[in-house]
Order: sequence, then C-alpha cells, then structure tokens
Amino acid sequence: MGVMEQFFDYLQSFGPKTKILLVAHNAKAFDAMFALQEVIKRRLKNELILQGAKILCMKVGTWEFIDSLMFLPMPLSAMPKSFGLNELKKGYWPFLANKPEYYQYEVPLLEKELYCVSDMKSKPAADFHKWHDEQTANGYVFNFRRELIDYCISEVTILRQACTAFRELFEEKAGFDPMFNCITLSSACMAAYRRNFLPADTIGIVPPGGYHGRGKQSQIALKWLDYESQKLGKVIRTFAH
Repeated sequence: MGVMEQFFDYLQSFGPKTKILLVAHNAKAFDAMFALQEVIKRRLKNELILQGAKILCMKVGTWEFIDSLMFLPMPLSAMPKSFGLNELKKGYWPFLANKPEYYQYEVPLLEKELYCVSDMKSKPAADFHKWHDEQTANGYVFNFRRELIDYCISEVTILRQACTAFRELFEEKAGFDPMFNCITLSSACMAAYRRNFLPADTIGIVPPGGYHGRGKQSQIALKWLDYESQKLGKVIRTFAH
C-alpha cells in the first residue's frame, strides 16, 4: 500500500462530517498533485481552484487542501526565525541520495553534492559547509532511515507551529482564522478589510452586464441593426441608441 493510500485511509477514518484542513508548503505544485491522483483513483467528488495548472485549493467533501506558501511566501528554513520558534531549526537532507541503493546506508556523512549544495544561495551554502565539515570531523554516522524520519518530523513540526503562530496573530487582529476562511494571503487581507474597515454603503453594486444592458453586441451586429432600421424606416433600440 502506498503512502497516499495510507494517508487517505487515515483521513476517512474521521468520518464524513469531520471538517479537516490539510496544509502543505508548495502544495499547489507538488503535494496537491499526489493528493488529486488519489482522489481520482477513489472516485471522490472534488472541487478545484486552479492557477494555471497549479492547485490553489482542493475541496473533497469536508476536507480542504491548501498551500501554506500562498500565506507565508518564505522557505521553511526561514519560518523559525520569522515566528520566534527558537527551539526549532530546519536540518539538511541529501535529496539526491533518496534512492533504493542508499536506503540501508549507515555510514559517515554523505558527500556534499548529494545535498544539492550547488542550488543553495551563498549564506545557506556557507552554513551548510560549516555544518557538514563539523559533523564529518566529529565522525558523525549517517543512518538513512533514522535521518529520513527525523527530517520529516522536523519539517512538519516547523510548518505546523509556524502556521499556528500565523493564524493566531492574524485572528487576534482581524477576528477570523485566515486559513480556514481563505486560500491566499491577499484574499485574507481583503476579507479583513471588508470585515473591519470598509464603511457601509460605499461600494456600488453593478448589475450583471453593466449599466448599458445585459446583452453583448458586436460591432458587426450593431451595423446590421442600423441597416435594418434605415431600410424599414423604424427605430430599433440597441444599447448604443
């Protein structure tokens, strides 16, 4: 049984009436894609809000999948400092070693190249080199399975605590939970403005189709109607007359 199968079995164990908010960082371009595959596989009715090919929000019954990156536009590594989570720190993971041949490894720390150090910016790269050199000098033993579990727990803990801190700060000022009520930071800010600061009766409600009539007419159609009006000697009312 795959990871997504186990995860969806777990979600369904809560029952059909339990409201669940599921949050992942960069879900729109990664996690939500795998979730959608499982939703389709199980033939579950879903509603998608898309941004091109990316999934901003996916609703499945009482479940709602959203992307925390749409609220917190920063890497996970920046969240502990941003929210004062001093006891948390994002570690390093050798993404290029996530292959079957490494699964049983219990060896000295893996080569730096396997940590995608070439993709890091200068400051994070310098911090990584310092960390790797210190761990290597201390004879640190890398156990793939243990490190993978620890890294995943760290990632989830950072995101959970950062999102909790953000929601509490926002709700304290705005009076509502941004992640349960909106799908982006901009929509949450607009909702906060409407709820708390927008004076009543200050925005006009434009009727569907505007103030010039509901039908849309092309220039060619209007010219034809004008021709018919002249030929018949009668006035034909259009939005232009």
